[in-house]
Amino acid sequence: MHWNGPARFNAFGADITGPWRGFQISRALLDAALLQQAASAGVEIYQPCRAHSALTFEQQVIGVEADAGCLYASYVIDASGAAGWLGRQLHLKARIDSAALVARFGYLHGQPARYASNPRLLATTDGWTWIARIGPQLTHWTHLAFETDALQTVRQSRQMLPEDLQALPQSGTIRGADVSWRISATVAGDGYLLVGDAACRLDPASSHGVLKALMSGMQAAQAIHDSLSRPLLRTAAQAQYQRWLRGWYEHDLTQLRSFYRLHPFPPRWLGTDRVKED
Repeated sequence: MHWNGPARFNAFGADITGPWRGFQISRALLDAALLQQAASAGVEIYQPCRAHSALTFEQQVIGVEADAGCLYASYVIDASGAAGWLGRQLHLKARIDSAALVARFGYLHGQPARYASNPRLLATTDGWTWIARIGPQLTHWTHLAFETDALQTVRQSRQMLPEDLQALPQSGTIRGADVSWRISATVAGDGYLLVGDAACRLDPASSHGVLKALMSGMQAAQAIHDSLSRPLLRTAAQAQYQRWLRGWYEHDLTQLRSFYRLHPFPPRWLGTDRVKED
């Protein structure tokens, strides 16, 4: 059953010109483009470089200890994605708004004609499957199962694909990601800010994770600028960033719940509006 169409996604963004449109791009290409842009702006990049621990002084984050040594900073921005590296270092609590959700995804060699122009979101009996062409003869797919007791194995996830895709050879390995709905109780504090999925996340059906990552980075930079240029407003700048990010999350949470209620087999936990602390 097809569970897609522009009308279903208009609630996530539109203006006087009509509904907002999206673009499909390989993660490797996007990462490389962003790193190149950062370097051209004068950012000093350490790569590869693994962070080991957060450096703190009197409950303020002052830097990180990494492969490159101790790196000190007025602010540390955690953009580690769903890993939530700094949140785990600081033992920050989080609010959980869904059952455990895992999205499995992979790439296929080939391009069936019906996926050549437009991505498709297909309802399945246990969740949904997203299919999109991201390059010449390269098709991306993501499958998400709604129920904790129905999390798919790698093989089962691939079997949820339409028949014309199951015949295509796999490109690379099938991977998985925790996409449970959650938000950190504190996304900004003394010496740190969390951005993107490190701060909060919903599953990919919320439709603009990359936009959220980029815009939260921009807002975090503004908060840091305001804090450093006007130290007396440091607490206010951090609070404003937290309000902005939480407001976006709550809006998207409401929209995603409404969207899933339209699914022919909605998740059973959706009606509970479950919330728990982690």
